[in-house]
Amino acid sequence: MQDLLSGILAQTQPKQNNTATDTITKLCDRLLNSTLLEDRRAAVLGLKGFCRDYREAVVTGGLRGLIAELQRDRLDTETVKATLETVLLLFIRDKSSQPADVDYIALWLADEFTQREENITLLIDILENKDFYVRLYTLQLLAAILSNRTERTQHCVFAAPLGISRLVSTLDDHREAVQNEAVMLLLRLVDSHPDIQKLVAFENTFDKTFTIVEREGGVEGGVIARDCLRLIANLLRFNSSNQNLFRETSCIPRLSNLMIVEKGDANWDDYKVKNLILVLEICRLFVVEGSLSTPTNQNILFQAGVLMNVLRLAFADSTNIQVRAMALVATGDLIRGNKEIQEKFANIDVPYINVSVPREPSQVQLEPEVIPVTQALLNWALSNSSVYAFDLRVGASMCLEGYFSNNNRTRTAFLEDAIDAYFKDSGDTKNAKLLSGLLDYETDARTDPYRTWFACVIMLHIFEGGEELKDLARSITIGNEEDGEEVVTAIQTISANLVASLQYKLDIRIPIAYNMLLSVWLYEDYEAINDFLSEGSSVQSLVADISQSASHNVLVEGMCTTVLAVLYGYCTTSSPIPRPVLHRLLISRIGRDSFITKLQLLRRHSLVRDFNPSEILSAEKDSTGLPSVLFNRVFIDFFKDRYSRLEKVLNRDPNRDPISPEAIEAQNELAIETMENLQRELEILKSALAASEGEKQKAVESLAEEKQKAETSRASSSEVTAAISREKEGLSSKLKESDSVIKKLQDQVAAAGKELTDERDKSREIERKLGNTAQSLGLERNKLDKRVKELEDSARKANNRIDGLEKDLVKSKERALQAESALRGLRESSNNEKAKLESKIKESEDSTTYMHSRLEESEKKNKQLSSKADQLQTLVDGFRTRAKELQSTIDSLQRVNGDKDRDIEQLQSQMTQRQIHIAAQEAELKTSQNTIENLRSETAILRERVSSAEDEIRVSKESVEQKLKSSQEKLASEVIKSSDLQKQLDVKTTEINKLQSALKESEEKMDDLLLVLSDLEEKLQKKEDDDGESDEEGEEDEEVDEAEDEGTEGVGQANGAAKTEIVNGSKHEFHGEEGSGDEVD
Repeated sequence: MQDLLSGILAQTQPKQNNTATDTITKLCDRLLNSTLLEDRRAAVLGLKGFCRDYREAVVTGGLRGLIAELQRDRLDTETVKATLETVLLLFIRDKSSQPADVDYIALWLADEFTQREENITLLIDILENKDFYVRLYTLQLLAAILSNRTERTQHCVFAAPLGISRLVSTLDDHREAVQNEAVMLLLRLVDSHPDIQKLVAFENTFDKTFTIVEREGGVEGGVIARDCLRLIANLLRFNSSNQNLFRETSCIPRLSNLMIVEKGDANWDDYKVKNLILVLEICRLFVVEGSLSTPTNQNILFQAGVLMNVLRLAFADSTNIQVRAMALVATGDLIRGNKEIQEKFANIDVPYINVSVPREPSQVQLEPEVIPVTQALLNWALSNSSVYAFDLRVGASMCLEGYFSNNNRTRTAFLEDAIDAYFKDSGDTKNAKLLSGLLDYETDARTDPYRTWFACVIMLHIFEGGEELKDLARSITIGNEEDGEEVVTAIQTISANLVASLQYKLDIRIPIAYNMLLSVWLYEDYEAINDFLSEGSSVQSLVADISQSASHNVLVEGMCTTVLAVLYGYCTTSSPIPRPVLHRLLISRIGRDSFITKLQLLRRHSLVRDFNPSEILSAEKDSTGLPSVLFNRVFIDFFKDRYSRLEKVLNRDPNRDPISPEAIEAQNELAIETMENLQRELEILKSALAASEGEKQKAVESLAEEKQKAETSRASSSEVTAAISREKEGLSSKLKESDSVIKKLQDQVAAAGKELTDERDKSREIERKLGNTAQSLGLERNKLDKRVKELEDSARKANNRIDGLEKDLVKSKERALQAESALRGLRESSNNEKAKLESKIKESEDSTTYMHSRLEESEKKNKQLSSKADQLQTLVDGFRTRAKELQSTIDSLQRVNGDKDRDIEQLQSQMTQRQIHIAAQEAELKTSQNTIENLRSETAILRERVSSAEDEIRVSKESVEQKLKSSQEKLASEVIKSSDLQKQLDVKTTEINKLQSALKESEEKMDDLLLVLSDLEEKLQKKEDDDGESDEEGEEDEEVDEAEDEGTEGVGQANGAAKTEIVNGSKHEFHGEEGSGDEVD
């Protein structure tokens, strides 16, 4: 028994690669050609076992069969489940492949599914099956195909009937795994495809996803909630119709409720933080800067309480710092450019929490101080020195930027409050002061360089409001002249702080911040430039620092050069440092080439060239441990827009003052006025041109009418001329006929006259002879007289005939004269008509000459177009000739294929005879199967006598072997009989392959018999365990289990030498048969 089971199990797995390939080929053939559902399912399960180790072989031979199996047995859950699982295993990469390598097999699989839309539609239809694994595997398979061929899969799903509806309906499946896969699939499907986004959204997806999020616990839900929020974000991103649907379906209150956090909530795990950030990003999608729907969305979000919930989240005592920063950024977007909401925002008071001071859990929590929201934002931007609070400082700065956007009123109020707070000696040390970060030289600048940087950035956003705010800032002075103190302006103080930061080699963020502020402040502001130049030592220090120090950073040198370029560009000959003096100083100390080089190095630096405002919150840290954030959007836009002017600033004449802004404005106004006048004149000219075009059109129409009339008159004259010519031709033909008649009559008269003259000559000769021979001819006188009388009668008749002919000739001449006179009259009348018509034609031709001259230009253009058309026609003709050649090639190929098809039909007819013989062998194999079933029934009855059952099985096995041997001998004889045919058709390898496949099918039938025996033994073993057999039978079961383990370890040993008695008795014969097949080959 142990040997029997080990032999059977050894045959279930191949031993070598070539044997595995053969087995895969057999399974693929069985999958395609089997008629029984169980056989096809067994073939699928067999291919599943080879998917990991022989992935490419399974894909090559069985992929199309697996797809066809999905279509054929889609209603059978077990088969569909096994097929889907097999295809999914084929998408798994080999362990030996690198992640960066392209998985060409996965691409092959995806192409096979997406090249036909019916395959994707089939998978979507399978989702109607409610089975858990069928739905799960189908969604995973669609996701795998989508990840490999995104665009094709999106197109197929979009084109599938009810495709989107069925995919979205899987969100209603309450099984968590199916729901997760559905969310992930939709998340990838809607990415960058607006049409699919709309269809998915209008399937009530927003409500379904919010329901899932709320069921999972809101923002504390975890991965499922995060995926649902990502799906909502993808549906709303850059899709105004979906945003309108989101608003109209009352989803905004549900979104706002997700931001409500309980007071003192200390549970801030990664899932909650990421989910809240996603919720805030969804809010920002509605208020994208520059969008036409942003003001409307801002008002709706404000009325729904979203702004207040975001502020509560930002200023809650236990909020995570990343969430707090993103909440401030979202607040800035919610109020940006909306003056009404900005004014309401300024009146909000919030509890201020100093996040830079750590609090112990045991510390008594005091009620936070309530201060205006703008002051709280300023405190967070300037007072948090911790590097971990950098995101919060950026968020506060961006929130203030949104508060200042397009609202000079809020800018002015904020700057005035900052000036009052700086000069007010209130002893308040809790609240930060904007001007302190700008004007006071901080002793802790080395530890917190971003305090000065954020102060300068806030001032840059204020200066975006225009010259009035710059004038207000320039009016700030330090020192009391009455007390004998030196009065220093704000610009002079900032320039002194800049020089000090360079001399003491402070962090580069400080001099870069001062340079950014001064560059924007001094540009086109002559008073500010004079204020800066009044402190000459600052200019000398900047020039010396750039020209002498070789250890400075490229960015710092470039920024200082930018400030000097702005100073020289807008200083005058009357400035504290005159323009020529400053020019000589820059040329002599720095040099023109070095000056330009430093600006170019700054422009080409990656932090300037690749600056992206959205990457500030995710900036990497440099060697100092601080984020690599050195520049601001305002300065980058300023520098890139004016770089070409700053680079060429030293080329300007130092002895000529630059044009003042007032002059530039006056010139602009004059240019605008001139432009308006020109536009008005242009409108007048356009109207005149339109009128002339109308007149021209009318003239053209009148000329066209005249031309048409001339053409009609020419046609009528040509008809009259044709009629006259036809009549003339008729008369000419009649004249020719009369001339021919007259000629005939004249010929007849001439012939008659000649005949008469001859007769007279003859009569005279006779008379002369008679006179001479009267005597001799006396007897014949009577005869002669009679003859004379007859001749006279004939002459008389001839004369009468001549007289009649002459009369007829006279009449014909008279008729001819009448015809000639009539013809002459017709000619005169036709000539007169022709002269009249020619005069009319000449007039019409004169009138159309202008039109022909006007049409010549169009004809030239038409000729050009016709030449191009001829070129295109030649190309088309070339393509047509090429198509004809291809068609002829195709026809020849079709004729060749027809010959081959006839050969194939002959071979098929011959193969049909062979298949009849093979069918007989299959019938005998079926009888052997019936015998095996009888053995199974006998074994079930005699389960208590295992040894006797084994003997009976052995006997039956021998009988089966004998029958198989006889069938093999018959089959061998058939092979011998067909050898002659195979030698004749050895070129046609297809028949040989089919014969070999038939032989292999018989071998597979034997494998099936052995598998049946294996199932029989397994059932017997189970029943023996249930009946509680003896310990000896238990030991035999253990030996069977060991044999099974050994058979499992020996995968690929089906055709080895160590076979059991059954294999030795039957399988060897099939090997012999295969050998005969090889001889045939």
